[in-house]
Amino acid sequence: MTRNFWFRSAASDAGCSHGNTQVREQRTKKKFKRVGGLTIVSFVVFVTLAVVSVAGAEQRVSTRAAFLKVGNAICSRATQQMDLIGITFFESPGHSTRAERMAFARKVAIPTAQHELGQLRALRPPTGDELRVKAILAAFQAAVNKVRADPSSFGGRYRSERASQLARAYGLSACAN
Repeated sequence: MTRNFWFRSAASDAGCSHGNTQVREQRTKKKFKRVGGLTIVSFVVFVTLAVVSVAGAEQRVSTRAAFLKVGNAICSRATQQMDLIGITFFESPGHSTRAERMAFARKVAIPTAQHELGQLRALRPPTGDELRVKAILAAFQAAVNKVRADPSSFGGRYRSERASQLARAYGLSACAN
């Protein structure tokens, strides 16, 4: 609502006639969405890198409950970031085109998922769970690699069913979405 008001007032302030106002509004909206989406992506990447730098290279978690708490928080943040960016990235959210989904996969989903995996790898799994966590992360990496090789395969679920099943069974429910 506010965004539409801003476009109308900006066009009328520029002294546009009514016929040209609609065309300029449409062009301005498209430019704003493209620039806005890229600005949000840049901001998210910057904030994420800052958080990782402060957190350190490897986090030690002593219990499975602590590992799950931190791991689920990492996955929740990544999902929220992609949802937030998706709102401004797509021309009409919920009805995206194949080209938009492919661009979103390349510019947002793959880098976000790869960063998410990096954060999860930086956690030291609880003693005795190392192989299980390694299998979960390997399955997620395979899914990311699949989308990286073929961005058209992205569409709502960029993670494999196998990775989601493993994560859910272990307790990383936020990573299984």
